[in-house]
Amino acid sequence: MISGQVSILLTRDSHQDLRVQTIGSGSLVGEMDMFLKQPHPMSAKADVSSTVYCLSSKALSQMQREAPQAAIAFQEAINSLLAERLSQTYQEIDRLLH
Repeated sequence: MISGQVSILLTRDSHQDLRVQTIGSGSLVGEMDMFLKQPHPMSAKADVSSTVYCLSSKALSQMQREAPQAAIAFQEAINSLLAERLSQTYQEIDRLLH
């Protein structure tokens, strides 16, 4: 996301959306969906006017073929982001259990 603010929402059984995170400029959203090739249980909604770039699976495949070093750097950045998010999740679980 280049600019703006987006809320990450989880739809509960009661069909009410629960905001689980708010992200701003420089953040990524939807990367898990692309790599897992399946829908994520959460959705995103722009809270304010936002500029968001989209990288399709097709464009990523093209990057891997035509610019493999750029694709490797991109995937390393995604891996780092996912590891950081997982670490934060573990910390939150620990906080909730104590």
